[in-house]
Amino acid sequence: MYQEINPEKWASQYIETFWIEKNTSRDIEEIRIYPDGCTDIIISYRGNHFDAEIIGCMTRPIKVNTEPGSLMCGIRFLPGCASAFLDLSMRDIANSSCQFSDVSKLDLSIIAPETILNNALLETRLKSIFSERRFRERALTGTSLIRQLNGLCSIEEIANRLNLTKRSLERIFNDTVGITPKQFSRIARFLHVKRMIDLNPDRPLTDTALDAGYYDQAHFNKDYKEFSGLTPVSGKSLSHFYNTQDDP
Repeated sequence: MYQEINPEKWASQYIETFWIEKNTSRDIEEIRIYPDGCTDIIISYRGNHFDAEIIGCMTRPIKVNTEPGSLMCGIRFLPGCASAFLDLSMRDIANSSCQFSDVSKLDLSIIAPETILNNALLETRLKSIFSERRFRERALTGTSLIRQLNGLCSIEEIANRLNLTKRSLERIFNDTVGITPKQFSRIARFLHVKRMIDLNPDRPLTDTALDAGYYDQAHFNKDYKEFSGLTPVSGKSLSHFYNTQDDP
């Protein structure tokens, strides 16, 4: 069972979603998670104890096994926002994970399943932490522009809109997102084409790829395989788990 709770008011500026996932089956479930440009804080509960880890921005898919009866919840930050909350350069944890306690002294006991389900309570508790953090507005604007344009933009165009040099933009992205603007744009385009395939699975893949900005089939196949770990044809049969795909 997976459930998302949309942030409200001020939190929607920095947080993509709060989420809860519980394996209600009797079997271990294997979940494929593909890159989305975000950073997650994931809390796993075992009885009265919990473990928290940070999953940095990924450029390749990973697989996660969930035990029967396991319970997880978390915060998915919008690209460029986790660095302020954690006071950490995202480049240090890109394509990796780390224990939350190793990088932050913040008290995560305020984030529990019952708290996440009570959106107003969770946001009230988080606001005191967020209000002490300074977000880099250009990072938020840059990632938002790239997502809005589905990755179909040049890095020079984004830098010009933000009144930055290309090198300055790359430095900001590496620090606040964890990857370069070019890598982020490729992920945004992959997510766009994946959505298009999901919405119209019977349409020829070549036509969908061209509409998504891929100039040839080989380029499309390469990106799809790199970011999902699957071929576009096998990916058609996948089901959703927030920003993940189960194995076929």
